[in-house]
Amino acid sequence: MLFNSTTTGFAKLDPDSTHIVKEMLASPNDYECDTEIKKDIKQKLISGRFLINSQENELLRLKISNRTGKFNNQSLGLTIAPTLSCNFRCTYCFEDPKKQKMTPTVEKAIVELVEKRVNSIDKLSITWFGGEPLLALDVMERLTKELRKICKKYKCDYTAGIITNGYLWDRKTALKCKRLGVKSAQITLDGPPDVHDKRRLTVNKKGTFDRILKNIEKTYDILPISIRVNTDKDNADRVSEIVDIFITKGLHNKTKLYFAKVEAYTETCANISGSCHNCQEYSALEVELCRNAQSKGFITSRYPRPFGSGYCGAEGISALVVSPSGLVFKCWNQISGKENEAVGDLVRKDLKLPEFDLNLQKWLGWDIFEKTECLDCKILPICMGGCPYNAMKESDKNRGHCQAWKYNLIDMLQLKYQMMCSAPQKGG
Repeated sequence: MLFNSTTTGFAKLDPDSTHIVKEMLASPNDYECDTEIKKDIKQKLISGRFLINSQENELLRLKISNRTGKFNNQSLGLTIAPTLSCNFRCTYCFEDPKKQKMTPTVEKAIVELVEKRVNSIDKLSITWFGGEPLLALDVMERLTKELRKICKKYKCDYTAGIITNGYLWDRKTALKCKRLGVKSAQITLDGPPDVHDKRRLTVNKKGTFDRILKNIEKTYDILPISIRVNTDKDNADRVSEIVDIFITKGLHNKTKLYFAKVEAYTETCANISGSCHNCQEYSALEVELCRNAQSKGFITSRYPRPFGSGYCGAEGISALVVSPSGLVFKCWNQISGKENEAVGDLVRKDLKLPEFDLNLQKWLGWDIFEKTECLDCKILPICMGGCPYNAMKESDKNRGHCQAWKYNLIDMLQLKYQMMCSAPQKGG
């Protein structure tokens, strides 16, 4: 197999041609293509960009792609938290739950922001976040109505997704969200019921697993649901059981499930930092979890994708996070208790604090191409320094925040290939 981290191209080699490919890649300028087979192989390697012109600078091309995407203002991505209130008290949450709901004044300010930008954008993308956004469904309804009206008037594409804990995600609510233009939902589970219910509790310290699972069963046909399985050292030996539960319930081919590493993003969740895996630990665990799930017929294999324009929209000019108070941030990790990291205020537009500009400069000035270790890394195009929020906190300033691909790429590609080989073939 051949994998290209610049294009994420994945090629299967004919066993009889493998030695030719190896020799050609080792010395492309000196290799003599004296047969039609060799000429054909070389042309395919060029087509897949496994071979490139010796004068081409792939790093420069990547840098241009990054700069172009970073400062592209033809779209606007808004993560909107209509409330910071939450009906859960998860043990590892990075937020400090507050009983704060968006006011009509802030709603109006968001509408005005979009009205100001809509003439220069082709697409408006909304992510409903919180707290638990479904606790403020009325805010979502009012804002959606106004924002879609603006987009329709100016022929701007509108799309939306929601991140919810799933507790209020019943069929009626899911149908309403679909009517509001929500195209997908992300719901979190932390393993089987006895594990999940110790970690993701209601405010009244009641378990939540059974109700969330029933909600998923009742709504998977309405819109796509991604199940994020939070994983750390405390539940690592049990999270794979969620696969068996989903198979028993017949949900394994009706939802997308993926495993994710719990991280101690803020001071609020610093107490759980000792339970978090480091990147290398998690990368090995991810392979194990995906291999187990795949062996049971569950499609979970993650596949790399190029991050030419940057790992996260927070580093770009066209992504903003709006809190219920109207404060604007670049990263949703800052939305609760991080007022000093705001980059603006939609309500007090005349408020021009020096910190706003300094905070914005920090994000827009974030440059992975200044990290010497990253420039020498073969997986730079599929990592791009990882999460910038975490990377900025790294003590080693010569690299970003490495992703699991650094340690498990080969294993994950092998799993992907095995999955492709076992998938039913279409056609005759």
